[in-house]
Amino acid sequence: MSRRIKLIRFLTLIIIAATFSTPALAKISYTDWYSVSGPYLGQHPPGMVAEVFAPGLISTAQSEINSVFTPDGNEFYFTGWSKEVGTKIMVTRQTKGRWSKPEVASFSEQYSNVDPALSQNGQRIYFGTRRPRPGKQKIREKGFDVWYATVVVPIGGRLLIFVVR
Repeated sequence: MSRRIKLIRFLTLIIIAATFSTPALAKISYTDWYSVSGPYLGQHPPGMVAEVFAPGLISTAQSEINSVFTPDGNEFYFTGWSKEVGTKIMVTRQTKGRWSKPEVASFSEQYSNVDPALSQNGQRIYFGTRRPRPGKQKIREKGFDVWYATVVVPIGGRLLIFVVR
């Protein structure tokens, strides 16, 4: 193979690699979350054309689906999936204009949970879950039940503590 053909192949690979590693698609490390600020996680407000939300922040190489902001816009819940832990509902909170690193929501730590949805007043979060039904020991293997958590506001901020079916 000639030197020129090798050089062309090499340059082609460099161009392809550069195309798929642009800063807009690069995953932001958790250490960079403190710099995320403003409404909608610093993104443009939604419009009439569908687009990927918060690429590299919320929409990553993992699998994230079904999301909702609280009525005041200061909390964002979404379903995250990974092979190691399955599906969990994640939350990020805006405090003093800065967004926190996403973490597993307090009611979602133990079981597979999906599809967060908030009541109009933001006092309940509804979600699908595979947790055992009342009086049962076994976790559901197929399908999801709808449960909800009630928001309790202690001194110092919101806290989701009461889960019922």
